[in-house]
Parts: sequence; structure tokens; C-alpha cells
Amino acid sequence: MILPFFLLGLGVLTTIITLILWLRWKPSVISEVPEMIWPKVSVLVPARDEEQNLPRCLNALLASDYPLDRIEILVGDDHSTDNTRKVIQNYAAEHPQVSLVEVGHSSGNARAKANVLVYLTRAATHDIWLLTDADIAPSPGWLKAMVGVREREQAGLVAGVTMVESKSLWGQLQKVDWMMGWGMIQLGVEAGQPVTSAGNNMLVTREAYQAVGGYEKLPFSVTEDFVLYHAIIKEGYRVYHEFSSISKVNTLPIKGTNALLRQRKRWMKGGVTLPLWLVSPLVLQALYYPTIVGLFVLKPTWALPILFSKWFFQVLFIRGVAQRVGEKVSPFYLWAYEIYSSFLSTTMIIYYLWPAPIRWKGRKL
Repeated sequence: MILPFFLLGLGVLTTIITLILWLRWKPSVISEVPEMIWPKVSVLVPARDEEQNLPRCLNALLASDYPLDRIEILVGDDHSTDNTRKVIQNYAAEHPQVSLVEVGHSSGNARAKANVLVYLTRAATHDIWLLTDADIAPSPGWLKAMVGVREREQAGLVAGVTMVESKSLWGQLQKVDWMMGWGMIQLGVEAGQPVTSAGNNMLVTREAYQAVGGYEKLPFSVTEDFVLYHAIIKEGYRVYHEFSSISKVNTLPIKGTNALLRQRKRWMKGGVTLPLWLVSPLVLQALYYPTIVGLFVLKPTWALPILFSKWFFQVLFIRGVAQRVGEKVSPFYLWAYEIYSSFLSTTMIIYYLWPAPIRWKGRKL
């Protein structure tokens, strides 16, 4: 029978790719943040229906060790249906650094979050912008880390790293998943193949943003950060990835399976132009679990060694990523992640092909 050998080949190939990920991973790199006269910066925070999360974000930003008289925090209320606007107004009344930005109709090609960013960038009075989200809690040293790297590298864009903050099983599994994903992206960056940056942890200069025309001129995408990132690279600006604990911010886990699948479908739609070298491992990863099930049915003695070997190298890789960003992962979650990943990968194939519209914050995109 040819089928068992075909499945064996897929399983072995996936295991080899996982081994390569681990072998190519570099240990922690300590990045020095230079002392300087800190430039004035604008922090841009899009918000839609974020009354529960926004106080956590604003409190974290206001606790920054960056000179507060050199920060403006602009929060764009994207026609929220809850009390987000009131939360912003209350903070603005107590803290001169915080301002409410009104978001109007769509400007040019910009829609949804990209449109909010259009209005935020227009309101920004400084030339260095830090982009984040309302469900993000930056560390006190985040601003200095990102700005320090920008000044040292003279980059038009600095990409930080985002991790999930949660003590629940569901949240911890998402955290491990993010480590796996961002670790793969960082390997691409270090190999000279930049992939993307997280729109919730990104520094962009006014000069670089305006050089590409801004979101109103860029083609619309459900992953607006991906489009901006590659437009800035194409324009010739230096892009630098600071993959370390100093540039890390924490996001909240997605609640519920449906919301998680919607998020991943949005990412997949936006990432259809990813390079083949990155798409191939992702496709193999999605096919890996049906492959293992098939091998267990046809040749169980072949399936067990492949299953264990792939899991072993995957654990080593994820632990390396965790160490570099200052995180710890329980062995239990590393084991449970294999079950989580098998469910998510298999389900996403079906969900991605299902003809349902992409939604963001209650809107159809």
C-alpha cells in the first residue's frame, strides 16, 4: 500500500522541520537601552467596545518609566456601543497625557482598525509613534526599550513581541501557540526573510508612515499591520525586530472557540501573500494531525516514534522562545498544547474554507 508510506513521509518531514526550528534558534540576546534625552512620542490606541480592557491598558502606559511630560496617549473611539468613550473622557480629565480622538467616516482605502489609525496619526503631534491595542498592558520599560532601539538602529519601524497573559488553561495554551508562531517568524527575520510585525506592539516614525502614503493610500487588508510593515520595507526604510523581554507586551486571551477561529481566519486571509518557506511548514502542521491519525490506524508502530519525536523537538523550541522573552512554561502546558494544536489546526482548515464573512469587533469586513 502506498498510503502508509505517503503518511509516513508527511510525518517525518514535519518532524524534521520542527528539529530545524530548534537547531536554528538562538539563545537570549540582551539588548542594551542607551541613555539619552528621550524624544517626545505619541502612543496610538484604537478602541472599539473596550470599556473592560481599556483601564488596564491606560494604567500600564501611565505607569511607564518614560518621562510622562514627553508622552501623549491618543485613544481613538471607534463608534463604541459601550462606555469606552466615557472611560477615555474620565482618564483625559485626570491625566493630561491622555486625549480622546474622534473617529469619522472611512478615509480613502482605510476601514475598521486602519481607519481609526488614520485619525490617530492625523492627531499625533510628535514624530515617533508607538502603536498598541486597548487589550494590551505594556511593561513600565516598554516605551524606553522601543524608542531606545529605534534611536540606536535608526529604524523606520521597530517590531516588538506580544505574549498572552493568563493563568487559565485556555489562555496558557494560546500563550504557547503565540510562542510557536512568533518564534517561527523571528527565525525568518534572522535569516533575512522579514515576515510581519504585531500591530499591537510596533513603533513607526512619521516619516516612514507618510512615505508609504498612510493607511488611506495603502490597499485595505484585514491585517493592516502586515500591509504597513511590507510597504515600509519596500520604501527602503530599515525595519528592526527586538525579540526580547524588554520589548514584550501582554495581551489578553481570546475568549471562546468561535472568537478564536474568527481571529485566525482573519490572520489567514491577511497572510495569503506570506512566502512559501513559511506557508509550507504551516500547511504541513495542519496536515500533521490527520496524518498521525491515519498512521495510527494503518501502522501504529510507525506513528508513535514520529509523534514523540516531533513533540520533543517542539518542546525544546518553545522553551527556547520562552527563555528569550522572559517567560516560563509549565511542562503540562507544553504537553497539552499538542492536543490544542491538533484541534485548532484541523478545525481551522474547515473554518477557513467555510463561506462565512470575516468579522472584526462586530463588523463584517
